Amino acid sequence: MGRLIFVLLAAATMICTAAQNGQAQGGGPVGGMIRVLRIDPSTPTTLYAGTDSGGVFKSTNRGASWTAINSGLPTIPTINDLIVDPTNGSTIYVSIWNSGVFKTVDGGANWTEINQGCPYPSVHTLAIDPSRSATLYRSALQGGGCKSTNGGASWTEIGGPSGDIHSLVIDPTAPSTMYAGTEHGVFKSTNQGASWTAINAGIPSSWKNETQWAVGVSALTIDPSNPRTLYIGTEKGGVLKSINGGENWIPVNLGITKVTVSALAISPRTSSTVYVGTSDNFGFGAGSGVFKSTDGGKTWESVEGFTDVGVTSLAIDPVEGKIIYGATLGRGIVKSTDDGKTWEAANAGLTANLLTSLAIDPANPDTVYAGTFNGGIFKSNNGGITWSHFIKRQCVTSLAFDPSKSGVLYIGILNTLLKSINGDTGLVVVKTFSDFTVEGIVIDPSMPRTLYINAGRMGIFKSIDGGDNWTHIYSIIDRVGIQSLAIDSSNPARLYAGTGLLPSLATNEDTEGVGVLRSTDKGLGWVVVKGNLTPIEVGALAIDPSTSGTLYAATFGEGVLKSSDGGARWTAMNNGLTNLYIKALAIDPSNPGTLYAGTQGGGVFKTTNGGAIWKPTGF
Repeated sequence: MGRLIFVLLAAATMICTAAQNGQAQGGGPVGGMIRVLRIDPSTPTTLYAGTDSGGVFKSTNRGASWTAINSGLPTIPTINDLIVDPTNGSTIYVSIWNSGVFKTVDGGANWTEINQGCPYPSVHTLAIDPSRSATLYRSALQGGGCKSTNGGASWTEIGGPSGDIHSLVIDPTAPSTMYAGTEHGVFKSTNQGASWTAINAGIPSSWKNETQWAVGVSALTIDPSNPRTLYIGTEKGGVLKSINGGENWIPVNLGITKVTVSALAISPRTSSTVYVGTSDNFGFGAGSGVFKSTDGGKTWESVEGFTDVGVTSLAIDPVEGKIIYGATLGRGIVKSTDDGKTWEAANAGLTANLLTSLAIDPANPDTVYAGTFNGGIFKSNNGGITWSHFIKRQCVTSLAFDPSKSGVLYIGILNTLLKSINGDTGLVVVKTFSDFTVEGIVIDPSMPRTLYINAGRMGIFKSIDGGDNWTHIYSIIDRVGIQSLAIDSSNPARLYAGTGLLPSLATNEDTEGVGVLRSTDKGLGWVVVKGNLTPIEVGALAIDPSTSGTLYAATFGEGVLKSSDGGARWTAMNNGLTNLYIKALAIDPSNPGTLYAGTQGGGVFKTTNGGAIWKPTGF
């Protein structure tokens, strides 16, 4: 998944990119991309959040604060699903992108891999038998599945519906009966998953895709008080309901917009009250927020204050039924204490953002901006101690200050270059590009109207008129994308570029990066200067403004590397870094020993001694 994030950033125009085991997260902007949220049914004050690249976070105070619990999990774990044992809240299972299933029996303090006997490493959904909690089910990403009857100690392949299974639920009164929501519609099993039958009667034929399967089902829930009643959320088709165990389905969409329904929840107090979470393009689009029905889906109303974000998961407190939590892809966790009337962020300690860029205000070096993937821009006015939202709900790909004009900040948001003037959140569009993403921006300090953009697979572009017109000055080599750029302020003709891995268009296999490139003629010609670098993704570069031969490289897996001789030799500078997957780097122009590093799902770190020691921001 780590490489996938970089590919997403490189191809963000189409769809908008870890902590080391047992170690704490960094500080920094809170929130992030949350894939799944669960409440411990035996202790409802305890919550678990599965994130896109920051692993699992735990709250023991109804979301007032969060702590990362990743000891034993793979690095940069992307959590696809999470379930809590209904009879023992200390036992939790998670499915991880391309790593199978892991289990904890101590509330997340330690995790153990449990994949023996199951041939599918990419697990999408999990389910636990409510009457026999040692019986588990896991679905493979592209169809099929496995079953365990001993708490995951061993697994047996049982097959399953074809296609990706997005949701899997078990009838609480008849656990042999299971329902699966898949990309090909709804399937039902009455023999513990041994065989499955499509149950798509009533789904409009106009919703079928080109293979003539029923519409893709992206969410599925069962009414625990009346298990014959089910709701499904669909891709672009809204909500359907069945009151006869799936024999027939009826669209129930009055008042709801037809975006992808990615989450469903039924009130434990009144089963006629149902909540729907929506998204667009599986969360990378904003969606339409949350809708609520109080009449079993006959009519829906939009929930105020929560209408601009993709929602991946909803959870309702089984004791305090007025308390509802929403997991989002970009805003972290939101919480309502009044049946959804009002919502507030519940993200303290939840540093799960994917940091894409950092920029320090040259006029006030204590002012730092952090760009995130799908979470907008955060700002700190005190050197990273505290952060607040500057711009919300944007997929930010790059940031750079104009060195000649105080307060002018250039911002890359997907394929558009914008700028903010004097801290204004009303952005001015500089240029919109049709065929590439603005992945990085650098500005010539001697000629500030000269700008450079690195555009991943498309190489490097240059403007000499402040961004009005652009020339393509460098193409990629061997499908290696340009992930980062830096300009030497003492010699602006010298630029450095960091390369990254991109999948081959022919084979979809990753190519190897070549490390760092250097140009001494304003980008016209480039040579490889990777020195002792192994093939690796270099997501960000920074040059010491007082010593031009001193470079820093942020890498994806080896942390921060430093060179004192223009790239001939590199040394790891990772003391204190608990996350070595770094995409953002910024150096203080007035005090070059101070740098900030932004990680993938692990927060922001800061050094004040040239990388010798790093500490998480916010502490």
